[in-house]
Amino acid sequence: MDQSFGQQKRLGDRHPVEEVAHLAILVIEQKRGPAAERLVPVMVRDASITGACLVLPFDAKPPAPGHNLILVIEGERGNIRVRWSRHVSDPALGPTVTCGVEFADPRPAFLPSIYRWLDRQKEIGTARMR
Repeated sequence: MDQSFGQQKRLGDRHPVEEVAHLAILVIEQKRGPAAERLVPVMVRDASITGACLVLPFDAKPPAPGHNLILVIEGERGNIRVRWSRHVSDPALGPTVTCGVEFADPRPAFLPSIYRWLDRQKEIGTARMR
């Protein structure tokens, strides 16, 4: 447990996502009505092969720890589980909502994008998530 933030450390090494322009979509499925989805644009702050830190717009409701959501990166979907979330005053972005997520799928469809961001493209074929 990381006592400075009160959260668990990641299983994989964190690496900042070099290109800040990488955006993803967080899909928050609504329980009422037919298959309605609310899409929230997010910025991937850092990533590892097991999870990521996402920055949501300041007016987004922070997802609760333990919630299962869908993350879309470069058109590919994958299941994620929220580990923590909080409001943050970012020096560069201003007030935001930041959350840490773990990838719930053993091989999420967006894994090639994550590997490219981590400069680990050669390992895609041999990767085992957990």
